[in-house]
Amino acid sequence: MAPARTIVIGLDSFDLRLAEQWTAAGELPCLKHLLTTCPTVVLSTPSRVLQGTVWPSLLTGLSPGRHGSYFQSQLRNGTYALMDKFADRRVKRFYQHLGDRGVRCGIVDIPTDRPLRSMRGVQVVEWSPEFTYWHYATVPSSFARQIRSEIGENPMTTHWDSGDSQESHRKLCISLETSARMKAQLGSYLIGQTDLDLVFCVFGEAHKAGHWLWKYHDETHPDHELAPTGLKDGLRNSYRQLDRAVSQMIEGVSFEDNLIIFSDHGMQAAYRGDHLVDSILDKTGMRICDAPQSVPPPVSSTATPAQRQARQMFRNGKLAIKRRLPERALAALDRNKNAFPGMDWSRTRAFSLPTDRNSHIRVNLRGREPQGIVDPGRAYEVVLDELEGVFRSLINPLTGHEAVEEVFRVRREFPGEYADDFPDLAILWSAEAPIDAVSSPSLGEIRQRIREQRSGNHRAEGFLLARGPAFKQGAGRYQGDILQIAPTLLHLHGVPIPEHYAMSPLEVILK
Repeated sequence: MAPARTIVIGLDSFDLRLAEQWTAAGELPCLKHLLTTCPTVVLSTPSRVLQGTVWPSLLTGLSPGRHGSYFQSQLRNGTYALMDKFADRRVKRFYQHLGDRGVRCGIVDIPTDRPLRSMRGVQVVEWSPEFTYWHYATVPSSFARQIRSEIGENPMTTHWDSGDSQESHRKLCISLETSARMKAQLGSYLIGQTDLDLVFCVFGEAHKAGHWLWKYHDETHPDHELAPTGLKDGLRNSYRQLDRAVSQMIEGVSFEDNLIIFSDHGMQAAYRGDHLVDSILDKTGMRICDAPQSVPPPVSSTATPAQRQARQMFRNGKLAIKRRLPERALAALDRNKNAFPGMDWSRTRAFSLPTDRNSHIRVNLRGREPQGIVDPGRAYEVVLDELEGVFRSLINPLTGHEAVEEVFRVRREFPGEYADDFPDLAILWSAEAPIDAVSSPSLGEIRQRIREQRSGNHRAEGFLLARGPAFKQGAGRYQGDILQIAPTLLHLHGVPIPEHYAMSPLEVILK
């Protein structure tokens, strides 16, 4: 008998709570069947602390402190410059370990990945991504022509602007439906290639839908709009389309093979107080500016769609050039840049970093920052203690409850050789209600209302379903971690798990 193959279907940001709600209502028949017949693993994820770490961690099997990637725009250590963070080659991906042992893989659209010329099998990068770290590419390069001729051009490959109107969101819904259908075709094709031992295909459509269509789904959202049925049900329709896509793909999966379906994390309303962080730092005297400045919040733009597209095309052109430069050249370009003009570094003890969910705060540490003033050791810990106390004391006047769910000391959460590349604190805001103001006895009230274009944002809970000869049979609820996926895949193919991997396989569901 031939060894069991492994088919992995990733549903990026497909929310478990919504899935269970809609399966209970008689929707999503394929997922309902899997939830009631297969073990379900509720996955912890490092995105609770640093959202952008989830896919680099899954790809490499490493804790974030060992790979150093957490956001598309990160502070370059030793500077006050922000660098575009590209997918890198510093650490092997799980499929490289498999390939080294003769396991042929078909890899499609794993976020934060980049093309691997020595790929043993087939690879597709950013054909229909939610966000870009690289650009659309295939290995071999000729596979792109085959996809175009046999499946077509995916509208999400060049989708650069989701807009801020019902009309633009209606068009987004059409593109997402087309993309899900095409991805299912591509995934089914790869499953049919019997020379591939592992197929790993990720759908990004629920991610995009969750960000941009949440306000139509959630009638309690302050930006909720009355909209035609297609938009009102846009998020639910995206889940229906993905359920059909999964059903189509697994039709080609034998019960003698192992099937894994997972989501990295979920979605909820985009309630956070990041737009208030600089004012909080100013009021506490942590941040001193000679002139008003801050990282611009993600608010609605007055630019036209054509202007936004032109800006994106210009940015893509710059990134294309940067991707071809060696790291040493990029570091030289960034050495004297300052992403925080107007900051008085001689008196600033802490400052905020760009983010799209949790707030990120960095201490102006002597010996690490170019003009650091806080001494390492006890003085550094005192600043962190003070900041943590300030944020934990914040109340949301709208609810009377704490505005902050948790404050993470990132170096403590993710130790490793790249820990200094990270913010020192990550603030997880309560998603109970909108945060237009915060108050505390020491600060009084700080108020600023913004409207984020993306009405939905992430909830740090993923899930995994498994079926096949390697896994326990029958429904059951288990706990696991997203970092256990890579070692599980190596285990299924008899490949030794590297010592540097952060976790062991998902033994709770393995036979």
